[in-house]
Amino acid sequence: MDTGQKSSDNKSTMSVREKNRLYSIYEGCSGRAIFNLTSGAFFVGFLKYIGASDALCGKIAAIPVLTAMIQFISPIFIERLSWKLTLITIGSFFHRFLLFSMIIIPLLPISVNSKLVVVSIIYFISYLLIGFIMPAISNLIVSSVPQNIRGKYFGIRESYILLYSTVVTLILGKVLDVFKDNGNQYTGYIIIFIIILFNNIINTWAFAKTKEVRIRPNPNIIKLKDVFTIPVKDKRFRKIIIMFTLWSVGLQFGAQFFGIYQVSTLELSYTYISTNTMIFSISYWFATRIWGKLADKRSWMYTSLLSIGLLGVVHFSWLFVFKGTMLIYILVPFLHILAGIAWGGINISIFNIQFDYTPNEGRTLYLGFNAAFSGAIGYIAAYFSSELVGAFEGFKTYMLGVPITITQIVLSGSGVIISLCAIYIFVFLKEKSA
Repeated sequence: MDTGQKSSDNKSTMSVREKNRLYSIYEGCSGRAIFNLTSGAFFVGFLKYIGASDALCGKIAAIPVLTAMIQFISPIFIERLSWKLTLITIGSFFHRFLLFSMIIIPLLPISVNSKLVVVSIIYFISYLLIGFIMPAISNLIVSSVPQNIRGKYFGIRESYILLYSTVVTLILGKVLDVFKDNGNQYTGYIIIFIIILFNNIINTWAFAKTKEVRIRPNPNIIKLKDVFTIPVKDKRFRKIIIMFTLWSVGLQFGAQFFGIYQVSTLELSYTYISTNTMIFSISYWFATRIWGKLADKRSWMYTSLLSIGLLGVVHFSWLFVFKGTMLIYILVPFLHILAGIAWGGINISIFNIQFDYTPNEGRTLYLGFNAAFSGAIGYIAAYFSSELVGAFEGFKTYMLGVPITITQIVLSGSGVIISLCAIYIFVFLKEKSA
């Protein structure tokens, strides 16, 4: 091949990658909007509308963490494929279409318990699908972003994703409140699920327009035992496994109870919750670009350390958010600001740091094991905290004369474990990322 032909091919490849980065923003915006509407306060409200208890809401909300265990085996199939985009597009579509289909569950002529079982099954299958293809999705995104611009690109990408998903969340939070106040909450959910379907169409279109950067399939046949042994034998990657396990345990121990605490205990309106989500997103939007630039200058390890440490403080501080005091209207927005700053660094840092510790060949094997193992341990933590909330429902202790609930204790415990993750990063991941 002559030099001119090589130059033309390089320009073509660059053009494909640039377009992929654009479509990745569309995909991220639509995907995050759907996630926001089928998790957190919105999903808790939907489960409560059907008839779920707080403890059961926590267990159902933690299902995505459990289904991550499918990534123990998905690399066995994914690594043999040179073209994975069709699998990604189909799997992603059905993942979100199943979430949309939950709107019919309140109409089913069955008992409340049966409805909640159906919700759990659909939610489980949906996240099983996305869990199966997630290593391939992550690899697809990174393959289109050169190392030298990852910080800048992911900072910009996250800012657009948050801007779009926040506007959608804020508007639909107000819509749901209006219908709820009028005694017609189900109609509000119908509108929300129609928006979910619309965003699924956008998401599928973005994947369909993406051109996969061809990667040579792994010539070695991956066996099941390889999934469990190869990543663990890698001394450098073992550090990432431990870090992600601590992170997953800390996050999942309390994550599912933020929406529950705000809806059930604090009895905040969806409009107020959505307003705080907007505050979170604004601080996230400003912070994520700064985090990206900082990562390019320093490392993903450095930004992971700072952002995870900050989130640990935020989670612990929910111990001081009480119902029935004016302080709630100061602390809740303030904590959302700090959380936005923290998550602006976390989302791009923990996504990228694992790539700095994995080889190009067989990468999905490493990513799959990491997600599956940390997810499995994280689900155990989530299940345990849900059992705690259920066992001590109605329990109150007092601090300075103010009642403290079991949910507040769980949220603060989450902050302690997340802080331990930050300490681990400081002690054991000191080397600058490649």
